Amino acid sequence: MSQSGNNHHGKQESTIIIVLLIVLIVLVALVGFYLITHQSSDEHDSSRYTSMPIAQDTKVPTKEMSTAIPITKAPTKATQRAVSTTIPSNLDLSVSVTYSSNELSWNAVSGASSYTVFRHQTNGTYDSIATVRTTSYTDSKVSHGYKYYYIVKANFSNGQTINSGEKTVIAATSKPTATPKPKKVTEYRYRDNKSSYSSWSAWGSWSASRQTITDSNLMQEDTRISYEWWAAVCRNCGYHNRYWGKNTKCGGCGQNLPRENIISQSKFLPEGSGGSKTIDGGTYWRGDGSHDRVEYRYRTRTLQTSWSEWSSWSTVKPESKPDRQIESRER
Repeated sequence: MSQSGNNHHGKQESTIIIVLLIVLIVLVALVGFYLITHQSSDEHDSSRYTSMPIAQDTKVPTKEMSTAIPITKAPTKATQRAVSTTIPSNLDLSVSVTYSSNELSWNAVSGASSYTVFRHQTNGTYDSIATVRTTSYTDSKVSHGYKYYYIVKANFSNGQTINSGEKTVIAATSKPTATPKPKKVTEYRYRDNKSSYSSWSAWGSWSASRQTITDSNLMQEDTRISYEWWAAVCRNCGYHNRYWGKNTKCGGCGQNLPRENIISQSKFLPEGSGGSKTIDGGTYWRGDGSHDRVEYRYRTRTLQTSWSEWSSWSTVKPESKPDRQIESRER
């Protein structure tokens, strides 16, 4: 029974070893097949493209080569595909130069998802410097006076690409001269006040009330001293009496004239001489002067506003006057 068990265990070990050997052989075969097919694919891809010949231009003699932007990337299959001449091009590239950069622009290609910009200087190797979705790019990493070559590649979602032709420019060596701004000139024009006043109105009535004058050109004031003439009028008969107190007798009806029986009436005249005057049919006597007063009267006129036409614009500044308006402008 022990010998039979040992034989059975030995058979199991042999079976495991055989299975492992078969698995190892299959793995080796798969790795070999992968290496053969990958090498064939690379050789096939590299045979489809040829590199674009690049002119070996040198720097401008006035510049030092050490200031050129270094190109350190080695050419790769991707770079060779980017500058390949086997793909037809309908991509037009233009480059303009400013003092601080080279400005690239190109036409839009229908269906392109992006554009890759390539640049090189003198070693014949193009480097990818940007990938954009627009149709322009500013290359500001340039050295003044050095020559640069550019190509733009249009990329499609299916992997196809289209290249532009090569464009060559020399970076600017000096700042452009700024155009001086024209000097501004001041011009003037003017107009004169032709306003005039109307005639004065007639004088108003005399009054003890004084008005406020805000513009003496539009209102004038006249004054006078007015003297009081006074009479005690009898309430009973209306006779004008000169009053001497409560024992005064009325010259009309003979009654005594206490204060309650008289009506005090005053008249004011510009004449103050004489003892009595007949005013409006009644007799009045000159007062004691305590009620004499100043009286006022007024007259007015209006201002009729009018301006002359504006003069022509001139660089000569006109003379300033109180009744003149002056305008200016810069041209």
